[in-house]
Amino acid sequence: MPFDHRTMTATPASTLPGFRSPRRISITVPYHAFHALQQRSDEEGRSLSNLASYLLESSLGHQAGIRRGG
Repeated sequence: MPFDHRTMTATPASTLPGFRSPRRISITVPYHAFHALQQRSDEEGRSLSNLASYLLESSLGHQAGIRRGG
């Protein structure tokens, strides 16, 4: 969180211009899809949530104009 030394207060990142915080969603998936995601997340050493987010973002990236890199 950025800190403003003039006012001695922290500025929440969500209030900064152009900053968009991640959003949480809940979905229901078929058992076979869940099992495949769980198995892959275990193999890759990442959380199920992180893998699902990565796969969703990757599949929509070209359609939604999502920027990659960092």
